[in-house]
Amino acid sequence: MTEIAEQPSWLEVAPSWRKEALLLVPAVGITLIGIYLLSGSEPDYLSGLRPWLKQSLFGACGILLGLLISRLPMTFFISIAPACYVLNLALILSLKWIGTERGGAVSWIDIGPFRFQPSETMKIFTILILARFLCPLKSSVGFRSFLEAALAAAVPAAFILLQPDLGTAMVFVGILMACLHGSRVPRRYISLLLVPLWACVALPGEVLTWIIWGAGMALWLLMIAWKGESKTRLALFLVAHVLTVALVVQGVKPLWNHLLKPHQRDRLVGFIERTDSDTRDLSPAAYHLRQSLIAISSGGFLGQGLGQGLQSSHGFIPMMRTDFIFSVLAEELGFAGAMILFGLIILLFLESIHHASHADTWRESTVVFGVMGMWAAHTFVNLGMTMGLMPITGIPFPFLSYGGSSLITNYLGLGLILSAARRSRVKVEQAF
Repeated sequence: MTEIAEQPSWLEVAPSWRKEALLLVPAVGITLIGIYLLSGSEPDYLSGLRPWLKQSLFGACGILLGLLISRLPMTFFISIAPACYVLNLALILSLKWIGTERGGAVSWIDIGPFRFQPSETMKIFTILILARFLCPLKSSVGFRSFLEAALAAAVPAAFILLQPDLGTAMVFVGILMACLHGSRVPRRYISLLLVPLWACVALPGEVLTWIIWGAGMALWLLMIAWKGESKTRLALFLVAHVLTVALVVQGVKPLWNHLLKPHQRDRLVGFIERTDSDTRDLSPAAYHLRQSLIAISSGGFLGQGLGQGLQSSHGFIPMMRTDFIFSVLAEELGFAGAMILFGLIILLFLESIHHASHADTWRESTVVFGVMGMWAAHTFVNLGMTMGLMPITGIPFPFLSYGGSSLITNYLGLGLILSAARRSRVKVEQAF
């Protein structure tokens, strides 16, 4: 996939422990920040296993599993991906009978003192199955590969949406887009995923909005026709556009009334209808957002200190250990703490991008991009909702938020990236 440079960079010939450290250090650093924040948010009367200690155990297990995965070839994981995908999907379907409701969604399975969320591990198996579909070994990548990949991502996302867990379902869109980018799928097929989004332009039902939608659709069809697409495929794309806009326009009301739960509708309305009214007049979602913004803005440069934040110590911030942990960080550690967090996550992404571009095969590159897509979706949605830039959907920050299923899943993804990195490293070192 990649050519060997005549003068390799330090990173390409670095010892394995040094290359692993460049990925492990930012991930473990973010985890330690999360454990530190958890240790300051626990009341003295709390009994049982403390959350910070639980998170430490989850982190240790995740690191060990990630290192174990890094020692195995990617071909092994892709070969078992179909069976794991089907079994995990069956587990998600079984939540209707064996699952536990929490926060309005039936997404967890109680295992003694712990809770397991099958939708988290489903992300990893979806990434692996997407790499299998998008990078076939004995055939070229075409429209069929694109449809198979889209269906493989849509099926678990649909079942997770019915739990209902809108935030986790949205992550699968990011995973699919990232895997498509990392594979050899023609970019004109990737643009098909934007068809539902473009159909939203016609939602107001005005003549002007329909003209804008039609002009955009015609321009896109002309562009791919200029690229040499067949007339049959162009006709199929036109039908797909028309059917999609019809489904979007006619399906919004039933979706709003029957699929979305009251608290989800409240979150969307609270995001759209901003108000400066008294706190007593705010909806729950708007109240949560206001408390989050107050916490972020009151942190200052160095923060108010661990466990000393007014909003966090008095319980004003909702779900402050999971979905809104960044608000706690900004209040207690301030702007400096937030910049350290951003620096670590940026370093993690930069190293992952490097290993994706130097991967030995297209499948490995697709897996690395898929893991980055998972992390990026979690990061941007979580930061967006805590800052009021996106509706509140309930999604954890990678490596930072409290939760064993999420943390271990992130380290499993890190292990897959390390597996690809070790394979490319061996090939480069042998060449020298």
